Amino acid sequence: MSKKVNKIVKLITGLLIMVSLLCQLFTFEKFPTELDAIFKNYNTSVAVAILLVLFELWSIPYLLGMKLPTKILFVSRLAVKVSLAGLIFLESWTVLNGGQKYTCQIYST
Repeated sequence: MSKKVNKIVKLITGLLIMVSLLCQLFTFEKFPTELDAIFKNYNTSVAVAILLVLFELWSIPYLLGMKLPTKILFVSRLAVKVSLAGLIFLESWTVLNGGQKYTCQIYST
């Protein structure tokens, strides 16, 4: 893959994670209740939700291609993998355990 394509992919992934992060922050009070289908304990659900948001926040420097020390970029690159895998895992597990299934509804007048 060329460097230009690699930068575009990283930018798109960064934007998707930032949108996901903003959505989670605006509706954070609902997110742990959705995770209750998995953990059955509200405090654990809150801790997992906070960790997911932090990993998404830590992933931004790598995805935006910031000029930082290599150790920080390594942690950021690792946070990308953990946040995406964690989000996929948590959403899949929530749906399988009877959590909220999001559907798009069209209302007609």
